[in-house]
This record gives sequence, structure tokens and C-alpha cells, in this order.
Amino acid sequence: MNSRKTTSLAASEKPERKSKPAAVRGAGTSVSADESERGNPAIGAMTIEPARFCKQQGRLSGTIPATQLLRLTDFVTEQPGKVDYELLGSTDEYDHPALQLNLSVDVTVLCQRCLQGLHLEFETSRQLVLVPGVREFDSIENEDQEIDTIPLSSTLDVRDLIDQEVVLSLPIAAYHPQGDCRADVGDQGPAEASPFAVLAQFRK
Repeated sequence: MNSRKTTSLAASEKPERKSKPAAVRGAGTSVSADESERGNPAIGAMTIEPARFCKQQGRLSGTIPATQLLRLTDFVTEQPGKVDYELLGSTDEYDHPALQLNLSVDVTVLCQRCLQGLHLEFETSRQLVLVPGVREFDSIENEDQEIDTIPLSSTLDVRDLIDQEVVLSLPIAAYHPQGDCRADVGDQGPAEASPFAVLAQFRK
């Protein structure tokens, strides 16, 4: 679906700016979602200052229920689901802020043949370089083809970033394995593609 490395296994209001966020207290700081919500409102809303986060080699990790990812809720069933995430900050060789987003996804979507629940587990990673004045997914000089470029902004909603990445990593059309689907495959027409499939093609 896209060129990123994916391994298959089975907005609220902008928070008031506080003092130095917990997620960037120092290089390599790790803050779980639960801890950050208790200790700092800005991080509780999963908003970071990307330039500082990357410069200080910040680390943010935790687990988000699938029901808290607004785009994803259009694709998943009512079965419990979750996304484990890890966000790492650094800088590239040109001193641009860079983010590494690692996700482990466990959700149930609808099979496009029988419309019954289909359990999916997969892992996906995304590398982002944040550059002032560029449009999202623009290329920069000497950029690795597997690295995406996004505009550098003063704040970044990590929850929204995770939501987008999970949706773009879903199969274009999900099916049960042959023999496990309740529908008669021979009577089915072509399945409708995910509305995010076209967008994903621009990230190749």
C-alpha cells in the first residue's frame, strides 16, 4: 500500500503552553500515556513541541485504545482494539528535526466480503523529517525514499499523527483467508477500496 516498512502479524482545543514538557525533560526521556496525563496537561493531550523534542532526543511511548483514534473508528468494529506506540526524536545529517514513529496495531475491521469482524495485528514504522516551509510529503534534497517530509510547526498532535499512520497502513480491502469467510466468494463483486488508499499512494 505504501513504501514504508510494514511487517504483518495476524482535536481538541490547543492546550495552554506550560513550562518544559515532561516528554522533553532530557535526552531519551520516556513518558507513558497514563503518566503524562497525570503530570502535564500539554503532554496529556499528546501535544509536543517537535523542534525541542527532537533536539533533546525525546521519547514518548504508551498505548491508545482504538476508540480514541477518530479516523480509525470509521474502520474498526466495536471489538476492543489498541495501538502501542513509540515516538523517538533526533536530528538528521542536515540538523533537521526527525521523528521515528513505531506502532504495533491490534484491531478488528470488517471483512469486505462477509461484513463480519476480521482481526488484524501488524507493526509499522514511519520516519519523518520536519522542515520549515515545505508542504507535507514534499521531497527534500538527497532525501531517502523511505523518509517522509512534513512541515515543521510549533506544536504537533501525536495522537493525530498516530491516527493517520494507522489508517494509512490498513489493507486497501480486508478479507478473511480463503475458506474462513462466511460469504460465497464467487458471488461477490469487487470490494470497495479504503477512502485513504489514494492518499497513501502519494506517500510512495
